[in-house]
Amino acid sequence: MEGGIDCELGPPHARFRAFRCSPEGPPTTFPGLVLIHTARGFGEPERDIARRLSGWGFEVIAPDLYSLGPSPPAPEDIRDLLHLVRDLPFEGSFVPGFEQTVSALPRPDQERLRLAARIPLYAPDPRAIATLRDCVSELVGLPNVDPHRIACLGLSMGGGYAWTLATLDARVRAAVVAYGRPLLPWESLGRLRAPVLAVVAGKEGRLTSQLPEWQEEMRQRGRSLSVAMFPEAEHGFLDPADRRAFEERTAESAWARIREFLQANVGPLRGPPTPAVAPAPLPPVPQRAGRNVSKTSPSRPPPAATQPVAPTSSPGEVTEEEVEALLSGSGPRPAGAPARSRKKHPASPRKVRKAK
Repeated sequence: MEGGIDCELGPPHARFRAFRCSPEGPPTTFPGLVLIHTARGFGEPERDIARRLSGWGFEVIAPDLYSLGPSPPAPEDIRDLLHLVRDLPFEGSFVPGFEQTVSALPRPDQERLRLAARIPLYAPDPRAIATLRDCVSELVGLPNVDPHRIACLGLSMGGGYAWTLATLDARVRAAVVAYGRPLLPWESLGRLRAPVLAVVAGKEGRLTSQLPEWQEEMRQRGRSLSVAMFPEAEHGFLDPADRRAFEERTAESAWARIREFLQANVGPLRGPPTPAVAPAPLPPVPQRAGRNVSKTSPSRPPPAATQPVAPTSSPGEVTEEEVEALLSGSGPRPAGAPARSRKKHPASPRKVRKAK
């Protein structure tokens, strides 16, 4: 089934659309992977990535986070939102500039844009996290999947959600964050057990400027963060549909590094070995007053962080209440956007037509 199939997953009260790819070949157990799309939504680029990963031997589930009910945003509302955000200042998030801008619009436009902003801007959205954890549960429950070899990979917005999923679900053993950023407070890293690979576009100053802080925070907590920096790359360079950013040789180098990371943490994978890619030099980690910063070279994690930390509890002990407690401190949410309940649908802003 390397071509993949469209399906519906999730509990009866919280169904969502997904794309699933299974490796071809003799019956055996495979690693599993949750693929998380960008803010543009799920489309053909994600299908192609899922097929690539399935060719490596992964059972892949790629959810469409924008299909979450009861009133999913319209595709044109997502496009309008991304067009609006493109010109906003980034102040730790886009939320302050978004709220200031959208508050001046007619009420119908405010409602539809806030609905569209739930998952990409007010991240991490509890409904999206619950959906991603449902994907992990689906993989773990498949007879052809090794439950101890689960990974996640996300691009841009999906990268932030991949980091979050690995933090909140101990069943995830490796996380690939492609030009994305952490969404939870650093204090939540006590839960993180999986090593993280950050694939960074060197020309995206907004993220590269935060990289030293990520390295320091992860190192201070004994967590594993590897960085694959591509100095000449733009945000979105893994997506062939992004004509502005895509460059085939750079993208293939990044995929080689991703495969190398996944092979080391949830392998063995299928297919011929991938040659190692020489990492680009990383910016130095600044010394902060009053903090004991490791002098280990920033291009190589210290020995204590090279292996995932052994889980201290079983995955089933992570409760919905604990997840909600972490998510509640991660940032503001739009009016009318309560957290998702696992027993019934959450209230949702009224779906409205685009104002003329």
